[in-house]
Amino acid sequence: MNAHDVYSQSLLGGVEKFIKHYWDKLEIPSEMLPHHKKVLEIGSGFGYTARDIKLQYDNYVTASDVSDESIKIFTDLKIKQEIDDFLKLDIVEDTIDKKSDLYDKFEFVMIYEVLEHVSSPYHALSNIKNICVNEGYVHISIPDFDHQFGYTGHQHAFVYPGLFIPKYFEAFLNQMYFKIVFYRPFVHAHTSSFIENLYTKVKRYDKALHHYYVCQNIKSIDNQDILDVVNSNNDMTEIYKKLMNT
Repeated sequence: MNAHDVYSQSLLGGVEKFIKHYWDKLEIPSEMLPHHKKVLEIGSGFGYTARDIKLQYDNYVTASDVSDESIKIFTDLKIKQEIDDFLKLDIVEDTIDKKSDLYDKFEFVMIYEVLEHVSSPYHALSNIKNICVNEGYVHISIPDFDHQFGYTGHQHAFVYPGLFIPKYFEAFLNQMYFKIVFYRPFVHAHTSSFIENLYTKVKRYDKALHHYYVCQNIKSIDNQDILDVVNSNNDMTEIYKKLMNT
């Protein structure tokens, strides 16, 4: 069960309206939300968030997870019947290219609090780039490095700790041709009035517990893979001009 599953199930007594209140509190523009879109959630846990999206928006929703345990519980809870599809997906190890059934299949991809756990964020985002259509929206939530990384209490380890400092993570997104179109740092509000105080917005990194990004997927046959870029002498301004609005 992922973090959003826990909040949705335990604090709201179910899933109804959870994701809508979440996005409303973050003030994400309507055009960046999954109205009438094909949606994929990566790392769905037991599927509560995916089901909530299906209930709140008129769309086609696919949940996915790599865990056999999550898939079994997801099936036992009969959530599978309440969404459109469920995939066992390893976003790092699976190869998603133009030959894959998942290539260009989704207009809206969401991956919450997952990237810090994977062995290769590069391969994960490469696969997401292929899954999502050109200029489709990718919603990413990551934990704050200063407050969440560690080995005691509520902290946990990251596979690549330094990557999740916002300025480095944002540079990584841009190098993978994800254009950041919305950003919000936020903190959890663990209160009984959960809906009203779902997430308190903050303006400074040093107070944030999480960081929320909405990106547009910039696909082009001219895009050079970052592994090629770092070994070339090409003008990087020209390479990344679509991201830098130049």
